[in-house]
Amino acid sequence: MSLSDVLASHIGPWLFLLLSVRHLPATIVQQVRAGSVSTLFSWAALRDAWFFNFWTTVSPEIRKSGDELVTALLQGKVRAGVITDRAEHPPMGGTVLEIGSGTGLWAELLARDSPGVDRVFGVEPNPASLKVLRRRVREAGIGDRYVVVPVGVEDVAYGEWEGHRVEKGSVDCVVTVLCMCSVPRPEEIAREVYGYLRDGGRWYVFEHVRADGCGWWIRFYQAVLNLFWPTCIGGCQLTRPTGEWLRQAGKWSDVDLERCVDEPWHKCIPHILGVLTK
Repeated sequence: MSLSDVLASHIGPWLFLLLSVRHLPATIVQQVRAGSVSTLFSWAALRDAWFFNFWTTVSPEIRKSGDELVTALLQGKVRAGVITDRAEHPPMGGTVLEIGSGTGLWAELLARDSPGVDRVFGVEPNPASLKVLRRRVREAGIGDRYVVVPVGVEDVAYGEWEGHRVEKGSVDCVVTVLCMCSVPRPEEIAREVYGYLRDGGRWYVFEHVRADGCGWWIRFYQAVLNLFWPTCIGGCQLTRPTGEWLRQAGKWSDVDLERCVDEPWHKCIPHILGVLTK
């Protein structure tokens, strides 16, 4: 660790915020040109459009940096916050519920590592993302097994999606990758998602979380960042104790969910990684 590493971890999030802010004027112009002036008078709609444009720019790099880790996670090759050489958990398979599918950032991984997957229900409520999501799952070669569910998690059970329903207790695997930070009422949503898992079902998790155990300065610095982060990054919250909420969502037969061991102590946006088994 060097001073430059510490400075980079502190300055990096502000540069990320700045990049997002730079997308706002273009988003406004885009909506006006498209005749969607009403979007400018709805904060939720404008935020969705703004975040979509920003995410389109940054997602390739996020995908590149997370490829190895998310691949290992879906293959079950993780234990105690580290990637392992052999499977510590069964790989993703059966009926899968992907929460926060976004623009299909991980569609290629789902296709590459899913020989045992029968069907994926991709839950994505942001209307700006749906067209790209559908295109990416087709390009990944899983369009025949991927059902886009264009609502929030709380409404999944109340509709029929491309001729299919998602019943409570019917899902083999849940996948959440960098999405629990932005769902509304996260504790309630965690319990809701738990209810979809069958007994023995698994929840594959990679999320950023509150900086517990990182010292008072990192915790304070993260809280300052969070004053601006949700507004600029699509409602994303940095200070959620997501790991605690997932552990408390229901009765688990096995919990392997820890902070990523390879992350340095000075990282302002730490992550958790692992698999919970119902």
